[in-house]
Amino acid sequence: GDTMVTVRGDIDNVRIFTVHKSTLCAASPFFRKALNGNWKESRENSIPLSDEDPKLSKVYVHWAYFGAICVDSHIWDGDRVSDALPLCRLWVLVDVLQDTAVKDAVIDVLCKCNYFLVKDIQYIWNNTTA
Repeated sequence: GDTMVTVRGDIDNVRIFTVHKSTLCAASPFFRKALNGNWKESRENSIPLSDEDPKLSKVYVHWAYFGAICVDSHIWDGDRVSDALPLCRLWVLVDVLQDTAVKDAVIDVLCKCNYFLVKDIQYIWNNTTA
């Protein structure tokens, strides 16, 4: 069977997700490199995403399996974005994970935002190299 990988979603390792290795590697060059080769993550089949909000890790795992962004309805109700910051934070995470498909999907959702706050734009600016 497919190897299972532990994705630790916060600093205290309270939020742990068990995910198929092939699913993560198919979605993300970051995971593909980290989980193959002579790396600690590969030997332990465990990836820390401790710098990230565990909710973002959960959204990413859902994307990896289903190809859909699933966030709270108070953020995005399918038609309208009411809070762009969580989506900006998700975009930064998937930028690190080098997953261009979900980056494009997040941008598509953000295009439905009626306005952006300065803090939303600053978050992306301060946390990416692009």
